[in-house]
Amino acid sequence: MHMARKLDIDKRKRILEGAFMAFGKYGYRNTSIKDIAKMASIAPGSVYTYFSDKEELFRCTVDEGLNMFNMEVKRIIQLPESFEIRLIKVIDFGYDLLKTVYPIFRGMFEEANRLDLFRKNVANLCHSFEELFMEGKKQGIVDIPDDKELRTFFVQVIISGILFSTSIIPPDMLDKSIEEMKQKTKKGLIQTILFKKLVLT
Repeated sequence: MHMARKLDIDKRKRILEGAFMAFGKYGYRNTSIKDIAKMASIAPGSVYTYFSDKEELFRCTVDEGLNMFNMEVKRIIQLPESFEIRLIKVIDFGYDLLKTVYPIFRGMFEEANRLDLFRKNVANLCHSFEELFMEGKKQGIVDIPDDKELRTFFVQVIISGILFSTSIIPPDMLDKSIEEMKQKTKKGLIQTILFKKLVLT
């Protein structure tokens, strides 16, 4: 029973990984269950053992990817290290992971009617960043608005802008563009109203 359950978990993971690649490559409308099964190296009928239809599989794929992103960002933010080190780690990790999750972001933004899938996960991600920025504010490092609504909006604009910018990068320019965005984010944050005296390297 234990081995059978492990095989079930492994196969579901393979299906999600196949869906991740297929949706990113073809977009939601042009991706078929056969495409996903081929990338997962399983029979098409096996997909329906774990997911009722393509829509459910798509939503699960998005949730899995964004949950992984959010959990790791939160872990880094809670490390017992200085504000500066944690901020640099979050930026580096975020952009490096975006290269991995790029296909799903690309697939998501191609389907405007499914952008609602981002709301909960992006809100959680923004909340984690807001907590980090507020900690920096208490240390006199970060200068962000005292008004919570304005502060939340400001963080959402930054995070959403980064995610959208990543989604429109041509696949053949991904590595170079991600590295450029990472460096510009570090330099740009210093020059905005966010940071008073923080120096990033």
